[in-house]
Amino acid sequence: MSHSLFKLVLIAIMTFSLGACASDQTRLVQGKQDFIQEDYHQAFKTLQPLAVKGNPDAQYAVGYMYYYGYGTPQDNQLAFKWMQSAAAQGQRDAIQALKMLQPNSAEETETANPVFSSLPPDYRAQE
Repeated sequence: MSHSLFKLVLIAIMTFSLGACASDQTRLVQGKQDFIQEDYHQAFKTLQPLAVKGNPDAQYAVGYMYYYGYGTPQDNQLAFKWMQSAAAQGQRDAIQALKMLQPNSAEETETANPVFSSLPPDYRAQE
């Protein structure tokens, strides 16, 4: 009897977990759609909680919105924070964005945003 109860509880947990993933995926799609439709405030509102939960696509999108001030006040420090989080998980757009935003010379690096000094070598632009 306890084996059957265990199976039932396990199935319930798995079903709940899959539902949460599907719900997050639905929110991600909706947030992207809001962005495409230029409803930036709603896109930010939808994607930001997913970014906090660790979704790398949402993290990149939130970083992008912070960088350009879409749906939220412009904040380059937060933009880099979110892009770095996404890049650390392998999100290709975030990695490319960090490469493009990185200063090209040592002098630029010293005067640029201090975030660049903390970038791992694999994020750095190829010369």
